Amino acid sequence: MKRSILCIALALIMLIGAVPFAASAAEADVAETGSTMLTEAKLAGGRAPVVGEVPNRSFGVHTFDEKYYSAVFLWYDMTEERVMLSSTEKIADTKTYALFVSFTPKSGYFFPRDVRQIDIGFYNDIHPTAISASLKQDTGALNVYFIFRMSGCNSRVVTFDANDASGYMRPLLVNYGGQYTLPECDFNRSDGFFSCWSAGCVGDSICVTKDIKIKAIWTYSNIPRDNIGDLIFTGGKQPEAGAKPDYSFSVHKKHADRYYLGRVEWWNLSDDRKMATYDTFEASKVYALRLAVTAKDGYYFISNTPFLPNSDSSVNRIEFAEDISYAKHVVYDISETQDRVVYFIFKMESSDCVLSYKTDGGTGEMRPRAYTYGAYVNLAECGFDPPESYQEFYSWNYKNYVPGDRVRLLSDLSLTAVWANANQTIVDTLNIRITEPRVGEAPDYDVTVAMDDIEKYTANFYGKWYDASLTRDMASGETFQKNHAYSFEISFVPKQKHRFARPEEMTVNLLDTSSQTLSTYITTSGDDLQSTRFVTFYYGVPSTYLNRLDATITAPRAGSAPSSAARTSTAGVTVDEVKWYSGGTISDPGSLMSGSSAFAAGGIYIAELTFHADIHYAIDTYAQAKINSGSYMPIPSTVNKNDPLIRVFRFSFSLPAAGNEIKTLSATFTVPEDGDELPITAAAGNTSYRITDIGWYTEGSVTSPKAQLMPGNRAVAGKTYYAMFRFTPSSDAAIADNAAATINGLTATKNGDIRSDGSACFVIPVTISENGGAILVGDVNGDGSVNNRDAMILDRYVAGWTGYEEKIKSMDAADLNRDGSVNNRDAMTLDRYIAGWTGYAKYIITV
Repeated sequence: MKRSILCIALALIMLIGAVPFAASAAEADVAETGSTMLTEAKLAGGRAPVVGEVPNRSFGVHTFDEKYYSAVFLWYDMTEERVMLSSTEKIADTKTYALFVSFTPKSGYFFPRDVRQIDIGFYNDIHPTAISASLKQDTGALNVYFIFRMSGCNSRVVTFDANDASGYMRPLLVNYGGQYTLPECDFNRSDGFFSCWSAGCVGDSICVTKDIKIKAIWTYSNIPRDNIGDLIFTGGKQPEAGAKPDYSFSVHKKHADRYYLGRVEWWNLSDDRKMATYDTFEASKVYALRLAVTAKDGYYFISNTPFLPNSDSSVNRIEFAEDISYAKHVVYDISETQDRVVYFIFKMESSDCVLSYKTDGGTGEMRPRAYTYGAYVNLAECGFDPPESYQEFYSWNYKNYVPGDRVRLLSDLSLTAVWANANQTIVDTLNIRITEPRVGEAPDYDVTVAMDDIEKYTANFYGKWYDASLTRDMASGETFQKNHAYSFEISFVPKQKHRFARPEEMTVNLLDTSSQTLSTYITTSGDDLQSTRFVTFYYGVPSTYLNRLDATITAPRAGSAPSSAARTSTAGVTVDEVKWYSGGTISDPGSLMSGSSAFAAGGIYIAELTFHADIHYAIDTYAQAKINSGSYMPIPSTVNKNDPLIRVFRFSFSLPAAGNEIKTLSATFTVPEDGDELPITAAAGNTSYRITDIGWYTEGSVTSPKAQLMPGNRAVAGKTYYAMFRFTPSSDAAIADNAAATINGLTATKNGDIRSDGSACFVIPVTISENGGAILVGDVNGDGSVNNRDAMILDRYVAGWTGYEEKIKSMDAADLNRDGSVNNRDAMTLDRYIAGWTGYAKYIITV
């Protein structure tokens, strides 16, 4: 069958209206890649094909899945390789049929590249002979063949498994007992290259006596030829309850010249015993397949590599050529380069938890064990030999546990050995001096280790002094201020022949400080695999007085109920309580509102917030506070100011009159050129609102911008950014929930709901011109206008016509949807704009 037959079939369906394809196709054309991964794709309704009846066409998406994806389908006669368009054609007993379904994710959702992560099927009792699925890279659609072989058909189904690669290979039929030649691989991976098929090498002939799935086997590394980077096993069967263990596993012939398989063993991990050949598997137990592998002369295993299920490591992947599913695997180097043992864990239907141990560079083997969920287990002694550069076992890395410690298993637990040198001296006390902070002086970054300790460790400032009152690092040249809290972090590194005790066993002394008490917090750079200690010091405890507090609350909106939630970014304080009053003034509020009350348009309301300082801070008598983006306000004169840990502030809100809502927003700003700083200000369309923030993002999309840049970053030619503008209304106005915004005349995309302070955010794409001048998006040939000539050039370019790449003067202008590539979606968008379709003018912009 030609590759275009599916496209032709889908076009025919659109013409005859066999399924509601036109609406779904429009959704697929404009759908953005989302941030929520879909792990299920199922059809509801319909039934399996029945001999003598026409194929059922009443399949659809279940109501609770409609927000996730849409689906279109057609029936396909695989025996005759044709689409079944006739509504009267009946199912024949001697044929094989396929229900082709295209699942298209809705905006905000996406299917994973590895389709094996997706539960594909039907909600009702329909069981296909085979399923073949792939992901369409340009649209994100999941295309699935549900294959049904009728009882009188003599053919067998061959499907292809991409094995976490991209691309697609069509399923096919082979007569029972017939020979099939393994084809070239049409799948591809960016991080590896095709090695062979699970059934053999390209060009091998196999006899097809059953439905088979042929899996692509990949080599994931460019390591030297004499190093073994992958293990591939073949033969054997998936363990099933009631069946006996299968010992027929072997090394795949592709790697048979590099290593060989020794003993094949099955272990009952729940009962901690080796299985006999006559034993059978039980659904309630956990089992392990133990495979011992030895490298042949001239080949060596890469040691100390983390063998993790679904790992993205570029070397040392483990594959079963057959479709065998296991829960996890654990790998041990028995010798440093020549011998290796792999345990494949099969959980059957058991809820037991598996406890395993890893060597982290050592050698040896410790068999995994399975325990009942919730069981208390004493950790084992270390059975590994240490790596060459270490002499002794130190601990198990999980919470620094040691052998004999008791843990409760509520999930699978894997512990890694931590090694240490036996001749090292343990350091459990740190003594340093710094220059004490003084008001009006700049920070000093000199650290002096006590004379008695200079041979034990080094100490250095890690980062800058931090102003906890302003929640930011101190700027260069900035001096310490009165009534501010400060903290700083120092890194300690042990010197030769020394190592640090565990964090909870260490004490830290800051010598020659003032009478103020300083508290410390000790952490590590991750765990005891790294010896560095990071110590955070808090200066000014407990007499640091705060005179500026801030909080964020949900601003009142007509018809909404009062919110008692509040948060603050001011270090050292929390908001204990929020009360709302209807009417009155800040000094004399009106009636206390209940949680069932509702705000009314045109009303006046008072919010009362109670701030509570922790033991390290106090709140100044003359402190001021602000909420959201308002102004700082003093403590009301009618409020008690005696308790330095508790302060009460009130804020007034005047809701706009009914109908006084902003439904249309606009802003203008200067688009930066290459090398300019990305702007952080813009002009609002009128005085009823203002632009209070502009955030710049380098990844994602207008519906999901990601990777925000810090202020001061400069524009890069040819780069597309996503600019998020925050519109904040004035005190006598409110932004409507359905408000729309334009920025530089371009329709912006709303980001989320109205914020708690009443503001709303909108996003536009901004592409920086490569030639320093403005680009008219859609002007493909660069003649200054967008017309049929541009559409013709773009259509022929994406269709692969020779010579049309040179006719495109600017790929940036041809990228209408601003997704960073020029493809069919851009050509479709330009065609519809030229044809006058509603809503497509927004893509024709100047940047």
